[in-house]
This record gives sequence, structure tokens and C-alpha cells, in this order.
Amino acid sequence: MEKQGSPLLEAHIQFEENRFKEDLQQTIREEVAGLFKLLQKITVNQVLTAAQVCAWVKRNIQEFPITPETVTFIKERVAVIHTFLRQEQSALKSILAKKHYDGLVANIIKMDEMKNSLIHKSVYSSIYSMLIADVLYHGIKDFILTENIIAKNVPGISSLIKMGQGMLRQTVPSLEDSIDKTLIEFVNSNIQSTMRQSESFLVKALDERRLKQLSQDIWDAIEHKKLAAGTDFIKAEHIDSFSPVIQDWWSHFRKTSFFSNLCEQVITDYFQQYGDQKISKILAEMGISKKILTTEALEFFVPLVEKPEIRQYLQKKIRSRLESFYTSDQATAILKNLNA
Repeated sequence: MEKQGSPLLEAHIQFEENRFKEDLQQTIREEVAGLFKLLQKITVNQVLTAAQVCAWVKRNIQEFPITPETVTFIKERVAVIHTFLRQEQSALKSILAKKHYDGLVANIIKMDEMKNSLIHKSVYSSIYSMLIADVLYHGIKDFILTENIIAKNVPGISSLIKMGQGMLRQTVPSLEDSIDKTLIEFVNSNIQSTMRQSESFLVKALDERRLKQLSQDIWDAIEHKKLAAGTDFIKAEHIDSFSPVIQDWWSHFRKTSFFSNLCEQVITDYFQQYGDQKISKILAEMGISKKILTTEALEFFVPLVEKPEIRQYLQKKIRSRLESFYTSDQATAILKNLNA
């Protein structure tokens, strides 16, 4: 019976192979058209569920192992980007138009709550407190010793004061320490008031008009800067030193309940909003039509299938599958009845 099926088998194999040779473009058009008809009938929920997508995220993002080769690959790509930017001579304004910069700034300026919060947190930070205390201390001390009104308006008195300071340090060495102690106590007792005044000043000073002017000054300073200038602060060795830190952070972050809950919330919300819509409608809203799908399928599959290695693979696959069918008991019985 295998012998009886051989001509039909060979004819069928030849027919399928031709679909991937002379009729390849027509085959792709027909397949895309058939697929698009199906997408016009079925909804997202009929193809996938939120639980399936969440499970995929868990398997492939949260639990999938990060191999050393993957890390090396990413580092190599980042290094390529870094090298490219170092050699790039285009100006910043060539990739960021002024109108886009202004639009970004305008939206940021409107975020008053964020601005006030940043000012408050900055002003009451330990670094800012240390800065203000140091400025007050040295400012007051310098004023007392060298910049007071008497020293400025009485000829020769400035030199006399400086000479007197030297004599005092020699005869009463603890006097300057006493002045320092008094100043430090004064600064410390007034630092909170000074910080409150600083916060109030910054909130008023950084109003919309001044922020717009500041943004304009920044733009004037950077618009002609070469993109390569941005790499002056990030060396190749920095990429290597940051890599293990980022890898360790991502390995931890992706397994946190925060990341799991965030992904679940985003996915669940999507299915609640779009799950009952036809897939073709969603594609259309994204600007993807049957014509675009057909064009992209042709651009991708035609050169792919024409590669000798892929064509040989398809020929072997077609023959293997069809031979399995034509030599099966079911096919053999049918062919036997037809020839009876």
C-alpha cells in the first residue's frame, strides 16, 4: 500500500513546496487575509486571559535565570552605544527640538506640588543644613573680624584690627576658640529659622517666570553641545562598575511583591478594559491594518524563506509530516478502499 500512496505523496509534497516557491507571496497574502478575518471575529479574552499573561511574566521575567552570557551581551551592547555616542558629532538640538524642550519644561513647571516638595526636602536635608551652617559661621566671623563698618570707614583701622588679631592669638590663645564656640552656638540656635526662610525664599523665587527664564538659559547653554559631550562624565570603566550593582538590583526587584502586584494590576486593568473587544478593532486603533500586516509579513517572510537553509528545512519538514500521514493506517485504509 505504501507503493500505491507514493505518487500521491510526491504530488502532495510538490504542491506544498510550490506554495513556498513560485506561490510564496500569494500564500502569505492568503494567510494574512485569513488571519485578519479571524481577528475580526474573536476578542482578546477568546485568545488569552489575564492569568495566562501574568503566568508568562512570572516565568519569563521574574523567574527566568540571568546567565553570565546574557549579562555580557547587555554590557557589550551598552559599550557599543557608549562608543557610538563618544564619536557622535551631532548637536543636542538635532535630536531635541526647541518646541519639544519647551513643551517638556512647561509641563514640569506646572507641577507645583512636586516643586515645593523637592524644595522642602532639599532645604531640610542634612547636607543643606551643613552648608547653611558653614556659610553663616564663616560669613559672620569674617564680618566681625574684617568687614565691619568701622574697619571699612576708618583709615588704617583694618590693618590695626588684623595686627590686633595676631597679638590676641598670641596673648590670649583661647579667645578665638571662645568666639568660635559662641558663633557655633548662635548658628545652631538659628539654623531652623534660617532654613524656613530659605524654603520660603526658594518657593517664591522659583516662580513660573523665573523657571522659564532658567530653562531658556539652560537651553542656550546646551543646544549646540555635541552629543559626545555627554559621555565625558561616563567612562567605560563606569559601565563595568555599575553592571554588577544593576544586575543585583534587578535580580532582587523582579522578585519583589511590588513588581508582581504592579504587573498584575497593569495586565488585569488591560483585560478589563479591552478583553471583550475584537482584536482587529484594537489593531486598527493602533494604526495596524490588514495592508500593513500583509506588507510586513511579505518583507519578513519572503527573504527568510528564500534562504537555502530555511528552504531545505521546510522541504524536509513538509516531507516528514506528509510521509507520516500517507503511511499511517488511516490513510492506507482510505487508499485501499479507493483502489478496490
